[in-house]
Amino acid sequence: MIQQEQPFNMALATLERINNLLIKLQEYNLGGNVAGIKNTLLEVYKELYPFLDIGEKKTAQSKWIKISGCFVKWVSHNELRFDSNLYDMLFDFDFWLRNKLYKKGLTMPTIKMDRMAVSLGKMGIK
Repeated sequence: MIQQEQPFNMALATLERINNLLIKLQEYNLGGNVAGIKNTLLEVYKELYPFLDIGEKKTAQSKWIKISGCFVKWVSHNELRFDSNLYDMLFDFDFWLRNKLYKKGLTMPTIKMDRMAVSLGKMGIK
């Protein structure tokens, strides 16, 4: 019994880690925290990496190398300067990662999705 539960618990833990990172990413996006966005996207990328095929890994690496090559510098304790293209590259990588997470079933369902599934089930739609 314990051996059967272990893969499920590991999968659930992975989904929870990814979900928590996406929540943190949303907070950083809303606050305009570019350094936070960059660091959190790296963590999402690390969580997704084992689920990517070879072509997707190459694409992700290419995107991350471009992002890493952008100049980020703390000018003072509260001022950060970065290449003007960095935010656009982060935005692109964010959408790319979220698309892959969704396609691979690695996103946590929302209450709205649960309600829709129940509604469709009651209508006989599977």
